[in-house]
Amino acid sequence: MPTPNLTIPDVARRYNLSHWTVRLHLKQGLLPGYRVGGQWRFDAAELDTLDAARHQPGRATRLPEVQP
Repeated sequence: MPTPNLTIPDVARRYNLSHWTVRLHLKQGLLPGYRVGGQWRFDAAELDTLDAARHQPGRATRLPEVQP
């Protein structure tokens, strides 16, 4: 079964982020994404792997932390 492709609103809901934050992370290269017909898409399995790699005990499980 193919991995579902997520849109920016899907990623925002999934990780409790605003769509602007998802776009910012995408622009900064913190999230892997690709364009399909002018819209951004994300591979759900790739995001899950990224999230698991960034998860550390005792910390929130949100996607990438933006460096100041």
